[in-house]
Amino acid sequence: MTGSNPSGLSRWRILGPFAAAIAVLLCLCIGGYEMLSAVRAFVGGESLWSKARSVAITQLRLVVDTGSPEAYARFIAALEVPLGDRQAREELNTKHPDMERARAGFLRGGNHAEDVSGMVWLYRAFCNTALMRDAIGAWIEGDRYIEELAFIADEMRQTLAQRSVLATAERDALNARLDELDSRLIEVEKRFSASLGKASRRAVTLLEIANLGFAAVMSLAVLAYAGRVLRSTEQNRRQLAEANQRWTLATASDGIGLFDWPVNSQSLHLDARAGALFGLQLEPDGRSVGFDELRALLHPDDLQPIREALDHAVATGTLLKLRARARRVDGSMRYVEATGILQRAEPLAPARILGVLRDVSDEVLHVQLSAEKVAAEQVARARIEFLSRLAMSCERRSTLCWASRNCC
Repeated sequence: MTGSNPSGLSRWRILGPFAAAIAVLLCLCIGGYEMLSAVRAFVGGESLWSKARSVAITQLRLVVDTGSPEAYARFIAALEVPLGDRQAREELNTKHPDMERARAGFLRGGNHAEDVSGMVWLYRAFCNTALMRDAIGAWIEGDRYIEELAFIADEMRQTLAQRSVLATAERDALNARLDELDSRLIEVEKRFSASLGKASRRAVTLLEIANLGFAAVMSLAVLAYAGRVLRSTEQNRRQLAEANQRWTLATASDGIGLFDWPVNSQSLHLDARAGALFGLQLEPDGRSVGFDELRALLHPDDLQPIREALDHAVATGTLLKLRARARRVDGSMRYVEATGILQRAEPLAPARILGVLRDVSDEVLHVQLSAEKVAAEQVARARIEFLSRLAMSCERRSTLCWASRNCC
């Protein structure tokens, strides 16, 4: 038997909203974790940026004082961190950014490979919002100072290419410029750190508000849904109770009993009215009656047709309809009619036949009496026709005899 699965649909109607709510909550948790992880990555990147700035300033001072090529090389290496971060930022600000180039910039800046995707997502999602606007402004200002620092270093390298050392006045002037740039860079770093801290706190607050808001909405939705379910359940309960009452009255007035036969079982459950049809005294809720006990109450000639009808109903799922003669405990014989249908609670659940039993002895007797009446009427008509023909035959003979006497 094929068809829809209303029980599965009902389960999804009940569980679907809760599954969706769990999915949303999971997305909020994962999204919040990724956001905080990305903020943490930017804080770590700022630490690398600050360390690189310190190394660059120190090595550039050494170049000013000694003209050391090795110090200049270390200065250039230290600038890779802020230059890499700048490459990523500028690429992400383009209309159609090259994500690989942006990732390469963050990696060039010393950021961990597993943090880069989160940093790219956070920048793309929040670069134009209050969450990161101040931090990005400090970042851009810091890159300008780094660019000025690189310009000073390039001028110094060109000067040292012409002469091995700088004059005292030149060294003092350059050191003063470096002190000023270092102070500005430190101030920018503080602003960047403070902005990231503020962004982190805002992110936490936003997540808390989102979770609390979602929890409040879900609580209201659950209360509304629970109220609707309770009302529907109460209504269904009342309707079921009324239907049961109507069914009880109908079956009581017509003497209809109920039976329940699990297909793989060697017994079936009869209620009190069904048991009464066989002359059994059962409790109101009935009891299970074994096939051996039931066969003893059925006419032997009806056992095989009953078995065939049951097998056919189980194999095809069609309506079970049969009549059998039942010998009651008191010895009287009654005709019992069974009507049932194959049921499965689930596709793979054991099958069972649920149905009703009723006494049709009066109907059978009426049919028999009708048949006997029709047969008797046919016999009477035949007898009348025979007598009529016999009378006519006698009359003709009498006429012939009378005519013969007259002729003589």
